Amino acid sequence: DLYNGKSYSVGIGAHPMRGLTISGIFSKALSDTQSTQTSSSNSNENLNFTVVYHLRKLDFQAGYLKFDQGFSLSGSPPTMVGSYYFGIKRWFNIF
Repeated sequence: DLYNGKSYSVGIGAHPMRGLTISGIFSKALSDTQSTQTSSSNSNENLNFTVVYHLRKLDFQAGYLKFDQGFSLSGSPPTMVGSYYFGIKRWFNIF
């Protein structure tokens, strides 16, 4: 049996003004397997982008997540799932 794989990722972040943080990361992985019975080629790709703004005791957060995965042995097309999100958080100082 023969196994092969490689992966890489890159990330970036910025703080362009007081209270604002922007970050993103991308990663990709490729692998394949070859044997006397069957061969398979697999891929995985992820993207995550986030924006956070701190205003006094409030945090506003928004982002995008993307996940893409494929397996050649299954015979089905690659699956891609993406979602947007937004949230508001308030913190309290109990003590």
